[in-house]
Order: sequence, then C-alpha cells, then structure tokens
Amino acid sequence: MLNYLFSQLTRSLGVFFRTIRAFFSRKLVSITARLRRLTSFSRNAMKVATGSLQAAATAMKKPTKRDDYVETERLFISKAFLIKLLLVLAALGLIFYFLVWPFILSHFMTVKFYVEDSRVADWTGQVIVYADKDKTLPLYAGRLEDGVLQGVGEEYDENGLISYEGPFLDGQRSGEGVAYEDGVLAYWEQSERQAALEENLTRVNEQLADAQAQLAMGNGSQATVDDLESQRNALESAIQSCQAQRSLAKLQGQSMGVESVSAYNLGDTLILFDPADVDAAQLSLAATAWAQATGGDESQAELNMMTALVNLTEAYSNVQTALRSYETAAAAVQSAAGTYATGSGTKTAWYAALSAQADARMALCSALASFARGANQFNTLTGGWVSRSQDWFNETLEPMFQAVIQAAPEEEPEQGQEETPAEDPTNPEDPAAGGTEAPEEEPAVGEPTEGQTEDGQTEPDQPKDQTAADAAA
Repeated sequence: MLNYLFSQLTRSLGVFFRTIRAFFSRKLVSITARLRRLTSFSRNAMKVATGSLQAAATAMKKPTKRDDYVETERLFISKAFLIKLLLVLAALGLIFYFLVWPFILSHFMTVKFYVEDSRVADWTGQVIVYADKDKTLPLYAGRLEDGVLQGVGEEYDENGLISYEGPFLDGQRSGEGVAYEDGVLAYWEQSERQAALEENLTRVNEQLADAQAQLAMGNGSQATVDDLESQRNALESAIQSCQAQRSLAKLQGQSMGVESVSAYNLGDTLILFDPADVDAAQLSLAATAWAQATGGDESQAELNMMTALVNLTEAYSNVQTALRSYETAAAAVQSAAGTYATGSGTKTAWYAALSAQADARMALCSALASFARGANQFNTLTGGWVSRSQDWFNETLEPMFQAVIQAAPEEEPEQGQEETPAEDPTNPEDPAAGGTEAPEEEPAVGEPTEGQTEDGQTEPDQPKDQTAADAAA
C-alpha cells in the first residue's frame, strides 16, 4: 500500500515539474523569437522602407486635409513639396559628387597624388605627383591627359628640386624647356665673387688696423689710412651687391619651384671646349637639319647658330685670357710669399698679390659661367651637338631632342622634287647633320691646353686654386 502511494506521489511530482518546464520553455522560445524579430536588420529595414514608401506615396498625393501639411508659426507647408524637395536635393548632390566635382578638379584645380595611386594611370587634369606618401618630394607637375603628361609641366630630381620646366609631349620633354643651369651659374658666380671680395676685405681691414696703429705712434700716414678706408668701403659695397644678387637668384628659384639653388652639382654644369676646332660649315648643316626636323626657319636658324658660334668663340677667348691672368697672379703670389718669408719683401706686397689673385679668380669664374651659358644656347640651336660631342648632360638632353624630332610633322616633298632621306641632326657621325667624322679629343674641363702650364691651373668646377696659406707655404 505504501509503495503504491509513493509511486503515485512520484508520478505527480514528475508531471508537475514537466508542466513547469514546458511553461518556461515556451516563454523562453517566445522571448527569443521576439528578440530576433526586433534585431533583424533586413526585417526592420523592409518595414521602414515599406512604411516610408507608403508614407511618401501618400504624402505625394495632392493635399486634401490638414494632416497633409506641416504646420509652422505662419505657414502650412505641403508634405508632398518637402519630399519632392528632398529628392531633388539628393539628386543634385549625386550629380555634383560624380559629375561636377570631377570636372572642377580636372579643369580648375590641382590635385596632389602619390605616385602609386591607381587614379594617376587614367587621370585627366592638373596634378602634382609625389614620390613619397607624405607628399613632400614631388616628381612632376603639370596636366595629365589619360595619365600622360602633356603641355607645359615641371620635372623634379631625387631631392625634390626642379630640374626642367617646359612643354611635354606624350610624357617626354619636348626639348624647348628652360635650362635651370643658367640660374645655377649666376648664383655660383655671385658666390665666388663674394668669397673673393670677403678675402680682400679681411686683408684690407688688417692693413687698415696696422696703418692706424702706425699713425697713432707718429710713424704712419693719414693718406694711407684714407686710401685703405676707401678700399674697405668699396669692398663692403661690392659684397652687399653680391648678397643682393644671390638673394634675387634664390627668390627667382623659389618662384620657379627651386627650394635651394646651391643644392645643384655645379661641377657638372660647367663646360669648356675650343670652338675654333669646330667645322662651321658642318655645324651650319646641323642647324638647318635641326630646323627642318622641328619645322623652323632654316635661314634664320643658320644665322642664329653662326651668331652663337661667334659669341662662344669670344667667350672661350675670355676664359683663356682670364686663365692666363690667374696663372700670372698665382705665380706672383708665390714670388711675393717667398720674398716676404726671407725678409726681402713686405707684407703689403704679399697682400697685394693675394688680392690680385682673388680678383683674377673672380674674372675666371665669370668667364667660365659666361661660356657655359653660351654653350647651352649653342646646344639648343644645333640640336644637341654640344651635349653629344662633349658628353654634357647627354643622357638628359638627348631624349628631349629625339622627342621633338619624332613629334614634328613630316613635310611632303614638292611636285617634281625627289624625296631624299631625312637628315638626322642627332647623329654626330653624319656630316650633313653637323657632326664631325673624327673630332679631335677636346681637352677635359680644367686640364691644361697647349701653351698652358699646370702651375696655378684650376678645374672649371672649382676655380679656386690656392689659399693665402698655401701660397705662403
């Protein structure tokens, strides 16, 4: 009997617990399903979209009651009008972002790109392309047409300094750009002049101090002091002029994108050769061939080339004269230093020889800079003859001349005139192009030529030869 009662009690308890468990399970499943419905993004988005579309469709209908308006303090604004206005604004925003803004960027603004940006490959418009992600080292600037540089642009070297400014054709230099070597030469020339003047000023100040001391002791001359003061004032004025010229060169360089003019390699810029060794007739053919290749006036090109050759010959003569003067001044310094060291000469004579050597160095630097400028102009008029024959920036300039030749339109021969092969002004072996069959080896820049001695000889890229201390030794 007891076993039966215990069994019934156990069954009743099991039924009770199963009922409780089923109740809570159903509640938990219901709550979980409700949470899923509440957190379902697609379901809620669909409901919101459906409701919005229904509301918009309802609102777009012609207002018929007060609920179809938005009430303000003074006005009733139709909900249909507001919805239409929002749709128009959204459409205008998309049009501006995808059509108007790219047009403005490509036609009126300059975009800055990193060189590995995928958009550069097919971009059209004004750009500045940088070599680094921080966009501090520019590579080139100008207008791109489908990713290719066209028209006027700029190229920069590995230091971010501008190396070329001028027209580009299919991404290549056209050969008519500005040579920044001229500006670099001007800065270098003024720097050398200022250095020489400062050396002279140091010696004059020292002599002036000695003269004033001698005058104070009653052994000097007021005329000597006055003369030295006049020399000092003249040197200080000349130094100020050099400083102004250097500052002007810097400002001009910055206006063209050159951050530091002094950062350029001046040794590669200087050049020296004897124009008298050049066959003028062959160079005339080279100039006319270059004019034909570029579509220029042949007679005017020949006249310009001959004028440039005469000027270059005169500049070379000035270099030789300045070089001989410098050698003479250097020898005079050696002699004056020796006599002063042995006691048979005076300090004044030695200082005068040193000042004369500094003046000769200034003249030599000016002559070298003038010749390099003339060589640059002559190189342009002859289609790169100087750069090829003297190996002067040939790797940089030769592609420019070739690009101009390839881009020039070919002229059809006149009727009754036989078509002749095109002359290649870029081939130094072609006599018709102005080259020489076997040009004599030109003396390297700075090496002694015939009739010159090695004593006091200077490299053109480093015209300074001896300091006062070296001369005294």
